[in-house]
Amino acid sequence: MKIRTRNKSNWYDSRSLVEILLFMLPPLGLYALYRNNSIRSQNIRILYATIGILTGVFMLMILFNNFSKLSTPFLSY
Repeated sequence: MKIRTRNKSNWYDSRSLVEILLFMLPPLGLYALYRNNSIRSQNIRILYATIGILTGVFMLMILFNNFSKLSTPFLSY
């Protein structure tokens, strides 16, 4: 009896998906970059990680800047 194995790749092995996630959802993109097997160059990994971290920090700055403007009361006594 033969056991068949599928040659199914994981979602984080897609290089284009990792690049998209680094810009859209940086935490998930960094996890995918860590688990990815198709990006072998250490320099590229460092570059992508830096881009992901900077994108995440930039998104948090925008979020908290807009959130602080929304938290001001409408009516002041």
